[in-house]
Amino acid sequence: MPENYIRKQTLVNSERYITPELKEYEDKILNAEEKIYELEAELFDEIRKFISAEAVTIQSNARMIALIDCLISFAECAEAYKYSKPVVHDGAELEIIDGRHPVVETDSSSGRKV
Repeated sequence: MPENYIRKQTLVNSERYITPELKEYEDKILNAEEKIYELEAELFDEIRKFISAEAVTIQSNARMIALIDCLISFAECAEAYKYSKPVVHDGAELEIIDGRHPVVETDSSSGRKV
């Protein structure tokens, strides 16, 4: 056996050897999984801290998106059912011309316009 070979394991009919270079690679491989978990935990913690610092902005954006979604739904409904915006003024009189109630004019079991 070459002098730089190190006996690793003795079996019934054989022996296993390793070189210093192979031992170094073996150590790297065995420690790689632990390093991966450590790095993953560090990255997750960094992301969590970044998101936490931006929580107010994220929540504000979420509220704005929800409002936009609601207004788009109103617009789509107005388009589909030919709704129009009422004219409102400061006077005391109320005049409704060709008015209709959305619930009354739809079939409540199917949601379709009657």
